[in-house]
Amino acid sequence: MKHLNQIKMTMNLISKSMLIGALVIGVVGCSQGGGHSHGHGHGHSHGHGDEARPDKVTLSEAAVREHGLKVEIVTAREIQPRITVPARVAFNEETTAHVGSLVSGRVSTMKAHIGELVKEGDVLFEITSPELGKAQNAFLQAQQAETAAMVGITLAENNATTAKADAEVKAAATKLVLAEKSVVVKQAEADLKAAEAQLALAENSASVNKAQANLKAAGAAVVLTGNNATITAAQGKLDAALPVLRRAREFYETGRKLADSGAIAITELKRRETAMLTAEANVQTARSDLAQAKAKLTRDQQAAIAAEKAAEATLEQVRAQQARDIAAAKAGIEAATAAKAAAITEMEQDIAAAKAEIEAANAALHAVQAAKVRELGLARSVLDAARASVATARNQLELLGMDATQVSALSKSGKPSPLYLVRAPRAGRVVDREVTLGENVSPAQPHLLILADLSQVWVLLEIAPQHVDAIREGQTVDLLKTEKGQAVVIHESESGNPLEFKLEYISPVVDDVSRTVQARIETANHGGVLKPGQFLTAKIHSGKSEKKLVLPTKAIQYHEGHPVVFVPVRDKPFTYRQRRVKIGGAVDGWVPIKGGLEAGEEVVVQGSFLLKAEFGKAGAGHDHSH
Repeated sequence: MKHLNQIKMTMNLISKSMLIGALVIGVVGCSQGGGHSHGHGHGHSHGHGDEARPDKVTLSEAAVREHGLKVEIVTAREIQPRITVPARVAFNEETTAHVGSLVSGRVSTMKAHIGELVKEGDVLFEITSPELGKAQNAFLQAQQAETAAMVGITLAENNATTAKADAEVKAAATKLVLAEKSVVVKQAEADLKAAEAQLALAENSASVNKAQANLKAAGAAVVLTGNNATITAAQGKLDAALPVLRRAREFYETGRKLADSGAIAITELKRRETAMLTAEANVQTARSDLAQAKAKLTRDQQAAIAAEKAAEATLEQVRAQQARDIAAAKAGIEAATAAKAAAITEMEQDIAAAKAEIEAANAALHAVQAAKVRELGLARSVLDAARASVATARNQLELLGMDATQVSALSKSGKPSPLYLVRAPRAGRVVDREVTLGENVSPAQPHLLILADLSQVWVLLEIAPQHVDAIREGQTVDLLKTEKGQAVVIHESESGNPLEFKLEYISPVVDDVSRTVQARIETANHGGVLKPGQFLTAKIHSGKSEKKLVLPTKAIQYHEGHPVVFVPVRDKPFTYRQRRVKIGGAVDGWVPIKGGLEAGEEVVVQGSFLLKAEFGKAGAGHDHSH
């Protein structure tokens, strides 16, 4: 209310001043206050200390009262040095979002309007984008190709399994034939064994001991033979596991490079790593089994040697008796032996034929397996390429603004949609919108819509380079706006004093266009008083307050380019003298006096423009008369 009253009083004074300037000043001077007349009807008189110019003007008492001339004593006041600069309210860029589109297309739906409050994630507008639809189709096609490639691998693996099974069937058939042929041999062996049984009846106890010794030696040989087979099998497993490990490592290293470039997914790289670790474990297991088999063979060899020596000792004891007994049984054995030999000969012929058949089958199997390996490798290459295409298409969708959830939904539905939803990246108010319904947009337009939090704003100050050295970050600033010609503080505290604003940032460079240095105030915008784009006046507290001799700015007038004031002439009522003064820069309506006046002197502080006009007219009349 205090400021409103001051504004009203000032406006009334301005109106009166304008009226006075438009009218002829009332009769003054010699008609009422003495002096001489120039015949111009102005009613004032002049004293001439200098014949060239008048140095005094006398007004009528009525004129003084009418125009409210006021005289005050010059005193000293506390003055806070301030630098006055233009300022502008702007959006807080840290809480402002410039919304654009990641795709090209046509705006099909508008959801947000200027002034509207929106939440983070709200749909601002929708774009129909053929580009997005094309990218979605490419993704779905890549997925279909991936599925087909996986089917191809399955078929190739199944074909390889079938070929192996066929070869195993052929091998089993050959074994069956050999088994049938061995029946004859077994019969001959049975006959031989019967003859040997007859021989055994004739053997004495020594012969039995010999057979036992032979049996032990044969058992040892069997053990050694079994150990050799175990070692061979373990070595085979190791030989098979090493190439698998090498290929797994190569496959993983290739996958790691592809993952670094984003060509394959991390899950695929993990699968390859797992396969490599499994292959390494298999190699370690095969090496362990081989070492154990070799150790067991060494132990069994030592035991067999010991058994062989014992059997030989026993054998020497019974050899003499055995020779006599065997001679009696040889006749029966010879016949059985001859029959067995004939059977063996036939079986050997069959075995040779079977071996040839097996070799042919193995050769055919190897050929088929090689072909299937090539087929499987090709299928895997196709799958890798398809997966790379899927990854590329997925990345393109992500670049066009689709998140993982949306991509997953597209994959499940298989239905592409060209509709692109532009969502609010943060909560705020729509303060500007440069897009309209039906308009074609592209990623090259980053400012289709602006969201701002108007509870926090920036005030940008333009400071002339010569004032930069006098300011620093943290200094207090008064912000004012112009209302009907008056400078009014825009924020007030409960005490009626202006709230303090602080300089948060001062640019280290001079703007190329304005040739000023920009400074910034960051402030809360309580009640939305500050409007972005609004122009203000900023007064920066640039130094410590000092007590100086001051006058109101309205007390200062200018004559021939020099500041002057008007002082009353002692002992001459309503008579005033013009005096030059030296002044400093005005601060909050007060002008520091640097020279021309002393403390305690009287000065016209209100109505000085009237005296200036009177001095001007008096000087013109004087020049005319002379």
